[in-house]
Amino acid sequence: MRTWRTCALLFALLSAELACGCLDDPWDSPPPSKQPPERPIDPSELTCGTVAQCSIADSACQQALLQMTACVRGNVVPPLPPVRTLSREGLREESSVDSEPATSTAGATSAALVALHLLAPTTTVARAADEEQASSTVAFYRTDVKDLTVVSDAITSLDDGMFALSHEFSHYLQDLHGQLRPAPAQDASIDELVAASALTEGEAVVTSYRVLFESMGVPASRVQWPSLVTSLEFQVAEEVDDSASPLIAAWAKLPYALSLRHIQSVWEDGGRTQVDQLFEDAPATALDWLNLATGDVGQNAEPLDCYPPAPPEGFELVNLESLGFTGVYAMFATQHTATLLSAGNWRGDALAVYRPQDPQGSSPPVLSVWRLRFKRERDASGFVRAIAPLELMVLRFGREVSISVSSDPELAPIGPEALMDCPSEQELSSALPKPTHMNAALLHGRRTRSLRPRL
Repeated sequence: MRTWRTCALLFALLSAELACGCLDDPWDSPPPSKQPPERPIDPSELTCGTVAQCSIADSACQQALLQMTACVRGNVVPPLPPVRTLSREGLREESSVDSEPATSTAGATSAALVALHLLAPTTTVARAADEEQASSTVAFYRTDVKDLTVVSDAITSLDDGMFALSHEFSHYLQDLHGQLRPAPAQDASIDELVAASALTEGEAVVTSYRVLFESMGVPASRVQWPSLVTSLEFQVAEEVDDSASPLIAAWAKLPYALSLRHIQSVWEDGGRTQVDQLFEDAPATALDWLNLATGDVGQNAEPLDCYPPAPPEGFELVNLESLGFTGVYAMFATQHTATLLSAGNWRGDALAVYRPQDPQGSSPPVLSVWRLRFKRERDASGFVRAIAPLELMVLRFGREVSISVSSDPELAPIGPEALMDCPSEQELSSALPKPTHMNAALLHGRRTRSLRPRL
């Protein structure tokens, strides 16, 4: 992520602008026109004490931050884990992956995503995921060796370092208490990947902010959490909007925003023990998390009326998978209009990727059709209007939308007549060999990590 403002500015925002209700929060009713004056802070409100600003290279600072993070989470203080530093370039060398050949199923899927403007030209899912992790990670925790790594040239101030280290200590404590979920299967949907990280990352963000505020002498009860969470959601949307590979950016960044509102609400209303209970039955999809945040329970994914068409003559179906809520969010981001609520109108989708039966050359052309279902016809229409500047072939069928693309400017996309076909999932899947899901590339090197939100 880009350079973060200091914690001092964050404190100024929270104590002044947010406390007086000057920032709009679309999730809550408007604040009263006049706020009562804040009463002085009683030291007893700071249940875990304070930590003086310090350098995280100092073991005493590390120990103090671990103690406060454990206190905020209600945990016994464990032994201090090893903390190492690594440069941004060193992180790239550690996590680099080989790109999949364009003739592979994964390469064909990457070409389809480029044609949809969800992936930067000339890159692949694996390379984009690798670069996203290397460029935006501030710190990370490794479960296999149980150590913390801080990316030294990503830390711009003492406050940044303290926040990042507390975030990673949160992951360390999650691990020690059996709260880190196993990696999803390689055939998991991208929404399942986002949901699997949303609890661990969201809880670590809320915990590290509580540590941050207490260390500055501000009890969590004085923080305007709805406004803060809204700011973080807008920040994530801005980061995804600005990405050349918005699908990969959404996969990487949504876990840090999607669950915050619900986790903080549970913590505030039921206490820390209720937050721990979330780890026993975590939501399975991104839409499930959004439903919890909005209270719109029962809004679930639905089967498509029709799937993408059968392969055109001379082509074969090589992949069929869902981009889900995350894909719709990323598609809105191509037009700088991504929001959780607009993407939350997604109800189902299927992306079909077709490759020549006899591919020639190192980069054979790829055809793809993405069929989507929305909550209401007006949501489908709004999606079509939003992406109109991309000048893609788009057809709407009531609540459903089909987008047809070609990776080769000289090869026309699958046309409207074929898009009117209505195969079932079973009929289309029968033409599919064993797919290589793009999420195998996304799972490569995925770590619990710290991304300091800029406010």
